[in-house]
Amino acid sequence: MKTPHPQFTVPSTRPIPAELFLAEITRLYPRDRWAVQMLAEHRTLTTAQLTALGFADTPASAPGGS
Repeated sequence: MKTPHPQFTVPSTRPIPAELFLAEITRLYPRDRWAVQMLAEHRTLTTAQLTALGFADTPASAPGGS
């Protein structure tokens, strides 16, 4: 796995170059893009909320679930 360039790690006030953003976004699966869209809309969601919205069958199968 590639280590992100240190000047573009969070938190950063520098914009991410378009080519880097496009290269990273192509690695996302449809469910990942969906989760990003939900977070953009709602800002913060718990694992239970993502589960309720349809991200995973159970909280344990969602990323970060236990």
